[in-house]
Amino acid sequence: MKALEEITILVKTITWMAEERMKKEKYQDINSATHAIVLETSTELLRIYNER
Repeated sequence: MKALEEITILVKTITWMAEERMKKEKYQDINSATHAIVLETSTELLRIYNER
């Protein structure tokens, strides 16, 4: 899979997760919800990386 296709899939997934979070946790805008998802994902990736 090409890098651009992978990035597109990642963006769509993060957007979907942010939209779901907006529904559940009453975020006021997509930017706040997206930021929260990206922050949690980055934190988890760092944790996994540090365990190696």
